[in-house]
Amino acid sequence: MAEFPDGHPGLRRNDMDFLSETAGTRLLVVSYHFPPGPGVGALRWGALTRYLADMGWEIRVISAFRPSEETPTSIQVRHVPTDRTLDTRYKAWKASPGSGRLAGLVRRRRGADDGAEEQADGFPIPAIFGTLRREVGALLAFPDEARGWIRPAARAIRQEVKDFRPDIIVSSGPPHAAHVSVRLAGVRAEQRRASSTTNRGIRWFMDYRDPWASHQAATAFTARLMLSLEKWCLKEVFSVLTTTPEFRDRFRADFPGVSVHWLSNGVDPQEAEGNRRSRSRTFDVVHVGSLYIGRDPKPVVDGVVRFLGRRPEAREGFRLRFVGPVNAPHDEELARAAEGPLDGVIDRPGRVPRDEALAILSSSALAVVLAQDQGLQVPAKLFESVGLGIPTLAITEEGSATAAAARRVGADVADPADPDSVARALERIWDSEVDRIPLPESIRYDCLARRAATLLTTGSPPGAAPMTPELRESGG
Repeated sequence: MAEFPDGHPGLRRNDMDFLSETAGTRLLVVSYHFPPGPGVGALRWGALTRYLADMGWEIRVISAFRPSEETPTSIQVRHVPTDRTLDTRYKAWKASPGSGRLAGLVRRRRGADDGAEEQADGFPIPAIFGTLRREVGALLAFPDEARGWIRPAARAIRQEVKDFRPDIIVSSGPPHAAHVSVRLAGVRAEQRRASSTTNRGIRWFMDYRDPWASHQAATAFTARLMLSLEKWCLKEVFSVLTTTPEFRDRFRADFPGVSVHWLSNGVDPQEAEGNRRSRSRTFDVVHVGSLYIGRDPKPVVDGVVRFLGRRPEAREGFRLRFVGPVNAPHDEELARAAEGPLDGVIDRPGRVPRDEALAILSSSALAVVLAQDQGLQVPAKLFESVGLGIPTLAITEEGSATAAAARRVGADVADPADPDSVARALERIWDSEVDRIPLPESIRYDCLARRAATLLTTGSPPGAAPMTPELRESGG
């Protein structure tokens, strides 16, 4: 049996015959993000549903974003707006002039009472209120930023179940509020629905683009609440999808007995081909995206300094470009490098429109993806860069999901703790004179849609035995 380069089982002839029989399958996707929404979470099911629709599937989507003229007519998108919550009301008040006046009054009062506070037997009033504020803030935003979408989405799901009668429901998060809305709508585990007349035969898949309770809780108390909520949803799910095999294995360890498979993120080949461009005359090493606390550009800067020290002839016509917003510590670091060893080399366009950022990336000689301390997730930029045909260097720890994914798709990997590994990677790419690389089949969304079709209709990946209730109860 053929295999995709990333380990996904390929499709045999009888698998293709099976897929032709899935035409007419009714799929309901529940995802807060969906095109034309700007979130990166919109890309996965935006592409998968388009190719599933081409295979004859009937698809409806519940999203917080209105469809656009570019939404395929074969996909019906139901826009469900978000209700206002206490959290959104508080944030609106905090941004108002009245909040600013109150904050100024409190600051002045605190200044006047400083002496009195010092006489309060050392009682830590500020610390207590700080802890209380964090707990209240976490509860106001519980379970995530889409909390105001849960009930409206649940009502829409109940209506779609009644009118559309889907065979399959996929909820995709984050925001993981999408899963809660499906559970709240009354969807139940398939084997418990023998007597159901409205939901009979529906299979519910929870699609985890990122971990849930283990990564998103703000305080210890909300962590316990979040885990309870996650388990409440998992009690009724047919199967879980993750984006990497590493995340799948971790999920199996955390939730034994829950069926789980992995379905990679990918690239829409039509968009990728349309955005490919010839390389610019300069040798541009480009990072596109925000540089916040967890994404440190220092390994790249230090690696480039070492590379140019070994290859001084490369300095003329070499540019290290950071496209996107940069937080304060990294901003200072890049400024020092630009005034010192990388004078005339560093270019910082800052935040630019997506089309402009894509044009800069697509004409670069090398794309850099920063993925430090991301053991289970893979940044979408990795696939976007490879999809554009650009040689790509992932800065990540050995053993991470990003390192494994990068090697599966033909990208280079460098250790963030070893700037010399970055320099060596730059030398390899410089010496190879590779211009553009082919798009791997394993991350083409048209290929991934075929795998998704098999997973969703049989509960098992292509080439595997169909999922039975007994296998599901044993964890797949």
